[in-house]
Amino acid sequence: MPRKPFQIAFDIRHEMNAYILSSKCRPGTVPSWITHARPYVNAMMELRDIKDKYYLDSGYEVCLRARCNLANWRGARAKALKAELDALLESCPKENHL
Repeated sequence: MPRKPFQIAFDIRHEMNAYILSSKCRPGTVPSWITHARPYVNAMMELRDIKDKYYLDSGYEVCLRARCNLANWRGARAKALKAELDALLESCPKENHL
C-alpha cells in the first residue's frame, strides 16, 4: 500500500528546501522544476487520500500534475520519491481520475 499523498509531499518539500539551501543552487535562483511543482506539492499536503478533492480538482489530477512537473528532478532520492508517486497514481481506481 503506497503512502498517503501528504506524506510523500512532505518528503518532496523537504528535498526541495534542502536543494535550494545546498551549494547546488546558485544564490537568488530556483530551478524550474521546483517553481513549477511547488503549487501541486503544496496542494498534495492537503490531501489525506488520492480520492479526495482539492477545490475542483481530483486528488489524482493534483498528484499527476506534481509528478509531471517533477520530471526534471534528478538524483537517487528523487527517483525513489517519484517511484512512490507513480505507485500512488497507479493505485487510484479509474473512476477517481477526473
